[in-house]
Amino acid sequence: MGLMEEGGNRLGRHERYRGEHPVVVKGLANRFGDHVVHEDLDLEVRRGEILGVVGGSGSGKSVLMRSIIGLQPPSEGEVEVFGRSLTNAEPDE
Repeated sequence: MGLMEEGGNRLGRHERYRGEHPVVVKGLANRFGDHVVHEDLDLEVRRGEILGVVGGSGSGKSVLMRSIIGLQPPSEGEVEVFGRSLTNAEPDE
């Protein structure tokens, strides 16, 4: 059962998270065959921070975002969102 706030409303995972960095990426690599999209990428997004990802067509922006939100497992590395590893999580978790 999730945590409850005063008044009986259930708190979501992001509302319970108290860490400094809600998004942490460590050693991320994405490869498709011999094609390396990302290698040894580290990223920490601080609470309240807004991050933009900029790059040319085919530079790996969508692959990076899909890995961060758990839709595409990275070839290597670890992705944590709100303190929970998404690296081996199912997409519907």
